[in-house]
Amino acid sequence: DEFEELGNSVNAMASRLGRQFEAVKTINTIDQAILTALSREGIIDALLEHMPRLMPCDTFAITIFDSEKRAAVSHLSRRNPGDFERRVLASEYESADLECFDRNQDWVLIDNRASLPLFLFPLKKLGLNSFSVFPIAVEGKKFSTLVFSKSSDNTPK
Repeated sequence: DEFEELGNSVNAMASRLGRQFEAVKTINTIDQAILTALSREGIIDALLEHMPRLMPCDTFAITIFDSEKRAAVSHLSRRNPGDFERRVLASEYESADLECFDRNQDWVLIDNRASLPLFLFPLKKLGLNSFSVFPIAVEGKKFSTLVFSKSSDNTPK
């Protein structure tokens, strides 16, 4: 009984260590892919391939903002049974869509109850309803976001 509890604790610890080791390996793989990529597309491909391993999600997207055109392009990787589907979706955005990142510079959780930024509408049309959004700023300007999203249980994937 005490030995059983000890065994369960050791197994749980081994499982956590295994997940952490895999996360470190994935981060190292992403780091190497970014350092060797010769183009923006190469970096995007590396992120689409590896980032979903770090955080469980149905869809991972990289949204890049064009401030002059008020346009956003989302490159996404979507989990399908046995495969990943990749898409590119275009949308618009408003400056107010990015203001939430002024208050929360690290990340923002957005769900169906929140006012949805325009750049997330193409993802919502895919049946996604919960978004963890991580902003990326270059020289103080919002350049892009990393978006991890989930669909509801009753939404077709």
